[in-house]
Amino acid sequence: VYSTIVLTTSLIPVGLFVLIRVVLYDIRAFRIGRGTPEQEDARVEASEQAMWACLLLSYLVLPTVSMTQFRGLNCVDFESGHAYLRVDTSVWCDGESDEYSRLLALDVPLIAIY
Repeated sequence: VYSTIVLTTSLIPVGLFVLIRVVLYDIRAFRIGRGTPEQEDARVEASEQAMWACLLLSYLVLPTVSMTQFRGLNCVDFESGHAYLRVDTSVWCDGESDEYSRLLALDVPLIAIY
């Protein structure tokens, strides 16, 4: 269902951020060590590289993630008087719909985080 798509699309970049942090900074910083000014400079450089990689990733994924999240709020009215989610017409856009309530409970906080 669409809430799974929203969750997956939103959390994969978070996992990639963590992976970038671990690979580009944590492992390198552990190997570099501490103490000398050269080591501290190398740690700062590793931190900056991880930051730039995360910034690039956010630039690349933000349009897709935000589009997916906002589609979860887009309902269409039919002549029958009922509104359905435009991207998944099996989801009824009503306060009584458990599926739509679950989608909103997931989607709105993710939109605020992004």
